[in-house]
Formats: sequence, C-alpha cells, structure tokens
Amino acid sequence: EQGLSSSYYHHIVIIMAASKSIRVGVLTGSSASGVACIKKLLSSSSSDTSQHIIVRGCFRTADRAQQVKASLKNNTNNNFESHVGVDAEDMDSLRSAFQDCDRVMAVTPLDHAAGFGQDAAKSIHIIQAAMDCGVKRVVHVGSWTTNYPKSLPLLSPRFVPTETFLKDVVGDQLEWTVLRGGYFMPNLAFAHGESIRSKGSMLPTPNVKIPMVDVRDIGEAAAALLSYSSDDDDDGGDYRSRYHRQFIECCGPELLSHDEMAAAISSATGKNVTWSPFPGDLDAWCNVVKNPIGEELFRHMVAHGGDKGIPSDSSMFASVLGRTPRSLRVHVADHLENFVA
Repeated sequence: EQGLSSSYYHHIVIIMAASKSIRVGVLTGSSASGVACIKKLLSSSSSDTSQHIIVRGCFRTADRAQQVKASLKNNTNNNFESHVGVDAEDMDSLRSAFQDCDRVMAVTPLDHAAGFGQDAAKSIHIIQAAMDCGVKRVVHVGSWTTNYPKSLPLLSPRFVPTETFLKDVVGDQLEWTVLRGGYFMPNLAFAHGESIRSKGSMLPTPNVKIPMVDVRDIGEAAAALLSYSSDDDDDGGDYRSRYHRQFIECCGPELLSHDEMAAAISSATGKNVTWSPFPGDLDAWCNVVKNPIGEELFRHMVAHGGDKGIPSDSSMFASVLGRTPRSLRVHVADHLENFVA
C-alpha cells in the first residue's frame, strides 16, 4: 500500500515465517494416548505463537470422532479436524487420512474382537501409508515387551515387527521415534477395581514390583515429540539429533510392589485399601486366573526377580515430557470413580 515503508513489509514477512502451520494426524484418535495427544497438541498450539498446529484425529467411525470432539475445549475446536472411515487394513483409507499431514502419531491398533494376530501388520500399514503421503515424522506407540521377546512370546509379536520395519526399512527416509508403552495404570482398575470398590481390597497376586505409567503421559510425550522443531527448521530445533531413531521407555516415577500400590490407592481415595499375597505358588495362581496374557506377564516378572522385568528408568521419558511422569496416587485421584463405590 502507498505510504508503507519497506521495513513494514519486512516485519510482516518475519511474522509470517515465524508462525508456521503443521498438520498432525493422530491414529487411532479415540485411543487413550491418542486423545491425550490431541488435547495436548491443541492446548500447546493455542499458547505457542511460533507454530500453528492443526490436529487431524483419524477414526474408524463417526461416533468415536464425535465423542472425542465433544471432549475438547471450545477454544481449540477450530484447530481440530476429524477424518472417519479409517481402517488399518485398508491402505487407501490410510493414505486418505494422512493426505497433507506433516507428522503422524501411530498408535498400535487394538481390536479385541480381531485378536492380536494382525496388530503389527496394521502398524506397519500405518507407517507405510504415512511414508507414501510424504509425512516427515512418525511417533509410534509400541511396547516395552519388545525388550523380552523370548519370555513374552504372546505379547511381544504385536510390536517387534514394527520396530524391525522402522529400523530396517524406513531408516532415515523420515524422522521417527518409538514410545514403548509400559504397564498402564488403567490396567490396575481393570484387574482390581471391582474388588477395591466392593471389598476395599485388591485381588491376591504374586508380589512383583511394577513401574506403572499413566497413559495420558504417553500421549503428551507424543505431542511433545510431534511439535518439536526439526534440525533444518529456522528456529534451531534439534529433533533429529536428539530423538530420531530413539526408543523411549515410558514408565512411571515409582517402582511399586502391590502393597505399595494399595497404600497409594488408600492415600488418593481416603479409604483403607489392602492387599494380600496369593496363598500359593505362581503355578497355583496361574491355574486360578486362567489368563494366558496375565500368566505370561507375571511369569516373566517373577523370573526377572520381580523388579527387573520391566524397564523402570523414566529419565528420558521425563525429559521428553518436561516434567516428572504422573504418580499412581495422582492417577487414582483423577479417576476416583474406578476405585470408590
């Protein structure tokens, strides 16, 4: 416009360059870690003027998309878009979901009806589709079980092939990081919640120590990695040198035995919650629970001394989060309905 100096135009160019737009796809958008990632990305984008993040939640059904959208704060909805009809076995649907995305969160699919058999193949499909669409960075949510394939033959095959694909096939074609999910805190309510609510006690189990992780922390760590600047960005980011091709163990800040878990639950709920060891050996417990996954998990932890069967160093995870991971007490306090009748 007439009367405006060249310095004015230079200032406008600087502002436009500083506020760059990034589209992040999250699949599956309805998973607990996916929802946490979406919320964190949206809240970060609304407070960070250096980059504008558009979040695309990817869902199988419109109902799930609507449920997630309804849970978002109103002031973040403008930066959220949903894509429905996504099927991890359908490459065309995946490519459609990731069209124009710069970065992708790829959560290992879980379909109880279909079983575990194809989960790794589905994860590889997701990553391959992201590559096909020119996505520049993938954060994959896998599992700590890849550290112990021999003693966890039921659990680890869901994740080992995906890590192998990233290392041997993807390589440096795009930036990637694996968040190895730990023993999820919600599993505690799933296994013991009914007994705690009705009897005030956890179920008897072998007494092993577990560094449980709040699933929200995994999603928020993914959000941090997905919003982290690349080495070739103008703002001097160093994602590639710090996190590319890294496997980050996601665990909580505490290594808790079951009696210590009961104490943490008691502190959070204000009610006395107890735990007693199973009155028998491990074989007897396995015969009672008749759960092949649970049996494999506890046999593994007992064989590794009870406190060395799950990675428990949360330092790198905390570095990504920028804070200490949530404790079990905090998790229970945030989900009292699962522990109090």
